[in-house]
Parts: sequence; C-alpha cells; structure tokens
Amino acid sequence: MFEIIIGYTLNKDIDACEFIRSGSFTVGGCDWSVRLYPDEVGETTKGFVAIVLELISKNAKMSASPQPELG
Repeated sequence: MFEIIIGYTLNKDIDACEFIRSGSFTVGGCDWSVRLYPDEVGETTKGFVAIVLELISKNAKMSASPQPELG
C-alpha cells in the first residue's frame, strides 16, 4: 500500500484526470485500494491532491461515516 507514497515523485506529472492506485488491502472483510490524483485542475484546486478510498469487493454491503482526523 505504501508504494503510492514512495512512487509519488515519479508520477506527479501525470494528467489531471489520471490517478495512481495503491495495492489492494483488506479491512472489515472487504478489499479496498487508495487512489491518488496528484494534480487537481481548476482555479481553486490547482496544486492540490485528491485521495479517494475505493471499495474493490463486488456486491459488498457497507455503510460508512467518515470522520477524518489529522494527528
């Protein structure tokens, strides 16, 4: 999963609509991956990154309440 962080500087010049996907990992019995969009577009988001949690498992029935915290 940490390849996404290690490979960031090698991939930061990819197009705005492209993403870097981490390897899959299992949490709560479901398979997940992380998508990193290195360069958002638009005047208000240029220079920012977007991080998306992607549920890979098919037919998974889940609900989530994100409560992100930065240490």
